[in-house]
Amino acid sequence: VTARVGAWQITSLLARQRNIKTSTEFAEESNPGVRTAMRRLREAFGVYGLPTNAGVRPLLRELQAGYSIGLATDARLDTGESIPFFAVDALTNSSTVRAQQPPH
Repeated sequence: VTARVGAWQITSLLARQRNIKTSTEFAEESNPGVRTAMRRLREAFGVYGLPTNAGVRPLLRELQAGYSIGLATDARLDTGESIPFFAVDALTNSSTVRAQQPPH
């Protein structure tokens, strides 16, 4: 058994080694045991996670605090907006789209 450790997690580890503050938006695992194990691994790598469904405001706060931000948007989501992907509806992290929309 192995854990999925992607490039964004390695990037966070390298950033930490170079004293670069980073926060990454990603979807946590749905299995509670796996979620806890992955949270511990990410914390060891220096990954500070932001919830995918929180919108753009937490990302802006991180930027204002001097952090770099990352968006791990390639993961399968259990939440999100249903958007057609090659004619098949897929739950999609739409934070980057919401970031470009003008305020109401």
